Amino acid sequence: MQFDAPKVLVDADPRQGTYNATYHYPSDPPSTTVALALMEILDSNVTDLTPMHEGASVNADALDDLFDPAVAEGEPEGIVTFTYHDHTVMVKSHGRIVIQSPDASSSRPL
Repeated sequence: MQFDAPKVLVDADPRQGTYNATYHYPSDPPSTTVALALMEILDSNVTDLTPMHEGASVNADALDDLFDPAVAEGEPEGIVTFTYHDHTVMVKSHGRIVIQSPDASSSRPL
């Protein structure tokens, strides 16, 4: 039985070599949205991805807790950047995720 993961709306910016996605609590926390967005970018099945704690040394629960609006209320804007499946991933507070491909032609950081 094949697992059909839900799709995440990923906007591509070919000039920058970046992809943008949005996470929403509680239905789509950052860890889930990163995995689903990367699945779409790589045109693969989410079960083909190495778990985040192995492939990026990122604890998915801690990432979700860090950006949980109920916990982070009143906190300054936060950003976490890590590499996952050779892509640079930046999770920002307020629901934004930016993923940069490894072959991005732009030398500008995310």
